[in-house]
Amino acid sequence: MPLVEAQCRDHGEYEALVLRRDQAVCPTCGKEGKTVFNAPATYRMDFRSGWSPGAGKYFDTKKQRETWMRSSNSRRIKD
Repeated sequence: MPLVEAQCRDHGEYEALVLRRDQAVCPTCGKEGKTVFNAPATYRMDFRSGWSPGAGKYFDTKKQRETWMRSSNSRRIKD
């Protein structure tokens, strides 16, 4: 589920986890809010050969993973 930023006319901005952008319901009043910004999903991925649930893909090598990261506009975040 994507995290979206939405705005309620009465209560201002809030974040919500939604299945679709138009389902951003205000946690205070329960009314549907207007989506302000749709944040992309984020995840962390260390290299291990095998299935990567974050990428939804199987990687045999570190080079395959790095190629996929470049093509999907992902970036490595170091601790």
